Amino acid sequence: MAGQILAMGGGGFYADPTSPLDDFILSLSPAPRPRVCFVPTPAGDSDRAIAAFFEAFAARECVPSCLRLFGVPESPAEQLASQDVIYVSGGNTANALALWRLHGVDRALREAWERGAVLGGVSAGANCWFECCVTDSFGPQLAPLRDGLAFLAGSFCPRYDSEPLRRPVYRELVANGFPPGYAADDGAALHFVGTELREVVTCKPGARVPRGARSRDAARAEGALRSGLPGAGTKLGRPRRRAEAEPERRQEHVEDDVRDEEQNPPEREPSWRRPSLLAEVAAPAGRRTERVAERRLARGPARSRLRHAFAAARFRRSTRRMIRMAVSSTESSETLITGQRRRRWTLEASSSSR
Repeated sequence: MAGQILAMGGGGFYADPTSPLDDFILSLSPAPRPRVCFVPTPAGDSDRAIAAFFEAFAARECVPSCLRLFGVPESPAEQLASQDVIYVSGGNTANALALWRLHGVDRALREAWERGAVLGGVSAGANCWFECCVTDSFGPQLAPLRDGLAFLAGSFCPRYDSEPLRRPVYRELVANGFPPGYAADDGAALHFVGTELREVVTCKPGARVPRGARSRDAARAEGALRSGLPGAGTKLGRPRRRAEAEPERRQEHVEDDVRDEEQNPPEREPSWRRPSLLAEVAAPAGRRTERVAERRLARGPARSRLRHAFAAARFRRSTRRMIRMAVSSTESSETLITGQRRRRWTLEASSSSR
């Protein structure tokens, strides 16, 4: 029974927890509630990537699990043997391949693929299934990698539209003899059944999958894939609810609303919360209460004026005292300050000349 591979150029749950590409990879399994194993080896078993995976797939009809190889792995081959879908993370392709071969995961992946499991992944999780790929596993500069798992023939280049150097580097490599193959934009994926490309799916407007050149001519490195391939360019999307049309409002309905507002005006804020409008407080009718309210309104500004006047007077007195003290300290050799009970200060100076 031929297995299936979904090679995604970019996207997935790490960029969007509700990504349609993740729904599509689950739909490829015939199991009603498939067992999905996340392999975060390219990401160094990142806790953040693992948490994002469980957060995204716990809400779907599946049984999620995770295979860790860093630390002390627990029978990775046996764990992969019982999975319906195996999802590989993005990250460092070269490191993942080396660790898989060390622990026998490469053989377990091939056995799972040959028995009919669905394999897939994003970026490095798509690179690994091909013979060759374009990767930044060896440093900041893009470089070719020629020892992939080789489940699929040819080469692969992910993130073709999101990283500006991917396109020129891949074209130059193919022109110089690098095995031709496929490139995928973010949000685009190639669906293989066995080793045959069955269809191309996208979940982002404008995402595409150009095919690499079959010759050394770099100008042919980007032939449009949608020509000559069945089902190419299938768009994935979430079901959208149609917006319900708002019922037409007739003129009499509008007039009724206006009449209701006039008869039942909206409640105003209680007047006791507005101190500036203290005169509006409801009180029994009478001349006395009106006078009390008027006095209260007039009392506020008068009190504030008095406070400002007292403060200004205190400032002037303290300024005069400081000036007298400065003058006395320069003209006399000894200065003595004494205070009276009512905070009246007396300045006594004795001159050395006397």
